[in-house]
Amino acid sequence: MTMTDSTSLTEALQRNSSIGKSPLFSIGNQTLSYDTCWDILYQHKKWICNKIVSVHDDAWKKDECVSSSPSPSQTENDIVIGYLSANSPDLLLSMLGCIDLTHCSERKEALSPIPAMINVRWTPLETQRALRVHTDKSKKQAIDDSQRNVTILLYGQGYEESARQAVHLINSDTNNHHHFAVALPLPLFSNDINNNPDRSQHHYKPSRSKELSDSDALILFTSGTSSPNGAKGVRLSHRSLFIQAHAKTCPPCNYDSQSRVVATTVPWFHVGGISSALAVVLGGGCLVFPSDDEEEGRIGSEGVRRKGFQPNIVLQSLQRRDDAELIAANTLVVVPTMLHAMFQLQKQHQLPPNDNVRLILVGGQSIGDKLYQHTRQFFPKARIVQTYACTEAGSSITFLDLGYSTSNSDGAAIKANVDQQTKVDGATLVGSTPPHIEIEIFDERSDKHMISVPKGQMGIIGTRGPHVMSGYWNRGNTDNSDEKSQQVGDWMLTNDLGYIDSQNDLYFCGRVNDVIRTGGESVLATSVEDVITIYPDVEECAIFALPDDKFGDVVCAAIVLKGEQRMMEINGAVEDDQLRTLLRTFCEQQQLAGFKRPRRVFRMHSLPRNSSGKVLKYDIVKVCATCTGNRSRL
Repeated sequence: MTMTDSTSLTEALQRNSSIGKSPLFSIGNQTLSYDTCWDILYQHKKWICNKIVSVHDDAWKKDECVSSSPSPSQTENDIVIGYLSANSPDLLLSMLGCIDLTHCSERKEALSPIPAMINVRWTPLETQRALRVHTDKSKKQAIDDSQRNVTILLYGQGYEESARQAVHLINSDTNNHHHFAVALPLPLFSNDINNNPDRSQHHYKPSRSKELSDSDALILFTSGTSSPNGAKGVRLSHRSLFIQAHAKTCPPCNYDSQSRVVATTVPWFHVGGISSALAVVLGGGCLVFPSDDEEEGRIGSEGVRRKGFQPNIVLQSLQRRDDAELIAANTLVVVPTMLHAMFQLQKQHQLPPNDNVRLILVGGQSIGDKLYQHTRQFFPKARIVQTYACTEAGSSITFLDLGYSTSNSDGAAIKANVDQQTKVDGATLVGSTPPHIEIEIFDERSDKHMISVPKGQMGIIGTRGPHVMSGYWNRGNTDNSDEKSQQVGDWMLTNDLGYIDSQNDLYFCGRVNDVIRTGGESVLATSVEDVITIYPDVEECAIFALPDDKFGDVVCAAIVLKGEQRMMEINGAVEDDQLRTLLRTFCEQQQLAGFKRPRRVFRMHSLPRNSSGKVLKYDIVKVCATCTGNRSRL
């Protein structure tokens, strides 16, 4: 499919439905074809429309006691369909149905929603903070009586309690009395279709425009590492979603009708996960949901209820099957942590190499040399592609094609010579851009970072093109300039450091902010420090990262205890597992997400500081790195 074949994601799905029984989803020995999925999408779209009217009426009933409230026809309605669910066929099809409702710019429907993907790892409080209506008290901005903010939080199995708690927090917020929320189960229309496989009677056309729309299509959230308010909503347009997914149907990824992608490795609330799923739709491929024997035959969320990465089940899904009805996956989208988990399992059970996998797309962090060699040995026929991406760019900014095997001179040479090519210690080659993306390096010391630097010189990575976000989301004011500091003119600044070499390849050198990348997630050190420093026995705290074989980096804490708890005779640092347990429990009580809680804790007599009183974290890292081991304790 070329860029001119369709002007929306749902239109691409409709076009692929014309190929009949080709499967879009596979679970065990059950499949959902493209034409059946088109029918399911219609069911979700119709259901969303009906629920919007019902919930919006409920929101008005909530405010009917306010005498100054205007009539519904006079209001501006901000309606969000939040998705709190593990990956499933119904999640993707419901989201696409909601996106279709937003597509045509000429539509002026008063009750038009926008979908928002919620991180299932968040606590209810973090979900409430991500969805709340922001007001700028310093500018005396407030939501007036002509604004109604409605959130319909659709939850998958296992997330009902979290959804209901988040909704309770939203509705209890006295500062935003015009924000009304409700939690509802995500409908499992795929199960209904499975029970009635011959039913396919809804033949409608998707919303159509003459070209790709620049209107908002989807809200995805950042990890919250660059904002004191936590995760920021990123407004991605139809054009951004489409063109970034389309890039994966081109070299080096080449998603096509033969692509069988494991659908559960990367959550769809992450930009890389949802972009890859949309690329499967554009290419006419299949999303394979790993299923054990007990769960085969269940297509909806019921059949993908497991939480977390399950390496044993993923590996089973990659094996060629004797049964022709069982579809074996041949494409992996992973972060390095997942590869490490699979190789540990391979070593434990002495599994033979897998020659069925043809593509491994690696994101989140760069693949290390040792992990790269293991990947080559275990998946000898796989093409390995490393990506550099961010939410604000709608997914991948660059691709690094590492080729098919160690005997492939192009791919092997790239990986073998990286150390010789780098001009900055610790820099990582992350590849080149697809045709629609521009990158530039800007002087981080310049005003607003808009002075470009020569090739080979390190600075802040900037990007521009149709892939870039429309801006940050602020309910009640989507054009809030205070949240657009990352966009200067046409350029979007990544807050990452890097440089471009003479071959126009990009090298990643680290984060501008104090950020820890662990297991594919990003953690802002200050967000953890703010929690731990309120623990009664803690005098001082510094959060930093140490390398880990499983997670890439792990969140670590250097602690100075108060009074009699302080260890006066400490020389350097002592790792304390008991204190780690206490602090992780405390962090849980404070509703800090699990991946942000320290996995290693060190007791120190004092934190090293410079003459200005600033903590020298690199000195802490040097001291703590000499303590026992570097493997994760959990």
